[in-house]
Amino acid sequence: MTGVRMRVPERFSGPIGFANGGWFAGMAAVASGFDPAEITLRRPIPLEIELCVDGSTVRHGEELIAEMRPGHFTRDVPEFIDRDTALDAETRTLVRSSPEYGNCLVCGVDREDGYRLRPGAVARVEDTVACLWRPGHLTPLLDPADVIPATWAALDCPGVWTTDAPRDPMLLGRMTASVVLQPDLDEEFIAVGRWHAREGRKMLTSTALYSTDGQLIGHAEQVWIAITGHPVR
Repeated sequence: MTGVRMRVPERFSGPIGFANGGWFAGMAAVASGFDPAEITLRRPIPLEIELCVDGSTVRHGEELIAEMRPGHFTRDVPEFIDRDTALDAETRTLVRSSPEYGNCLVCGVDREDGYRLRPGAVARVEDTVACLWRPGHLTPLLDPADVIPATWAALDCPGVWTTDAPRDPMLLGRMTASVVLQPDLDEEFIAVGRWHAREGRKMLTSTALYSTDGQLIGHAEQVWIAITGHPVR
């Protein structure tokens, strides 16, 4: 792993011109070889800049960008939500165009080449959001090696949308995830997010990705950090 180089292309952006945290964490997980992997982000991830994976860290020169280690889960996997219920949840999504989130790879409404996830509150299931992920249009845009980072990215944003993200801005601080079954991106999936707790500036969530027949594709836990304003590249 020492000396591996990585670069996040511009297309895989999240809020305000930095890399999408889930996508980058998935890249770091692949480079680490850990599954489950725990990826801690120490600063917003720059785009189109060469980064170095050295041991258990990702750095830009001497600057620490992220840390990696084997992951351990502490919360239950969010339960399966069926397709019709997920579609109904989308009608209550809080996702909307905004300067901070409109260009996000996963949930940005201003992205024609994005993932188009629209998590919304699940009826009669407390603290839970769900939506469909239909990644078929992404297949020509991705290399085979990108499937794991793509899956991490799809497991990322449903966590932050368990709250009203533009009104209560958060950045991903830590993500622990495992891809149980590598997905076929021509299929349709159900993304589920669950809010667990708020501890000062930290928000704790968990997410899961299922096939439409209920097979677990992957799951994750996130620690989000509340901020007063998004950093600007």
